[in-house]
Amino acid sequence: MSYTYRTDRLLDAIGNAQGFVNQRNCPRQWVGFAIELETELQEATLEIERLRKSNIQLREGAEEAKQRIKRLEEQLMDAKNKHAVLVADVVLNEDRAERIKRLEDRIHRASMAYFRDGSDGQVASQMLQILEEERGKQ
Repeated sequence: MSYTYRTDRLLDAIGNAQGFVNQRNCPRQWVGFAIELETELQEATLEIERLRKSNIQLREGAEEAKQRIKRLEEQLMDAKNKHAVLVADVVLNEDRAERIKRLEDRIHRASMAYFRDGSDGQVASQMLQILEEERGKQ
């Protein structure tokens, strides 16, 4: 089949209608122009199809990119949440460490007072006072 099948059919129809035997009986410029137009039409049709397929591929790629962005945003939010939890844990552990240090200091002061002065009522009173200081800070 010819690349210019429409022109060939037209020329056949014209030839048959007017009793022409072949396209040589039509003016050459008409035949050349018709072939040129049909060739351009075929090329344009192929280019449109190529662009349509390319457009579909671009849309699919864009959709995949959107999905990847969504997954990355979710991962980023998860990472931010984990970071916030870790920061809160660090702050909490620092507070606990400071409280433990204060308690150890109070216990040390109370034990020093006990061993220095003996176990009479005055020492017990001083130990109670040291422990009450800690309760007051809570």
